Amino acid sequence: MLRDRLYDVDLLIRRSLVYGALPAMIAALYTGSVVLFGWLARVSVGWRDNSRAIDRRFYRRGCNAARTLQAFADVARQEVDLSRLSERLVEVVERTMEPAHISLTLLLPRQPEEEPPAGAPRRSA
Repeated sequence: MLRDRLYDVDLLIRRSLVYGALPAMIAALYTGSVVLFGWLARVSVGWRDNSRAIDRRFYRRGCNAARTLQAFADVARQEVDLSRLSERLVEVVERTMEPAHISLTLLLPRQPEEEPPAGAPRRSA
C-alpha cells in the first residue's frame, strides 16, 4: 500500500463520503425547518383565534374598545364639569388599556391681554 501510494485513495474515499453527506444533511435540515415553521404558523393562527375567543369571554369590557369609546363620547357630550370629565377619561383608559401608570395634564388656554384705556401709556414687554 505504501509502495503504490494507495493510502491517498482511502483519504479520497473518506472525504468524498463526508462531503457528499454534508449537503444531504443540510438539505434535510432546511426541508425540516421549512415544514416545522409552516406547521407552527398554522398552529399560531389557530392559537390567535382561540386567544381572541378567550379575551372576548373573560375580558369583554377591555376588548370592546369601540363600544367603550362610544359610551365615553356620549358622556363627553353631556358632561360640562371638566374635572368629572377628566375622571371619566382616566377611568375609561384604565379599564380598557390597564396601564401601570396614568396621568392627565390639561392646559388652560392663554388669556388675552387687556388693552389699556385710550390715551394711557402702553407697557413694554
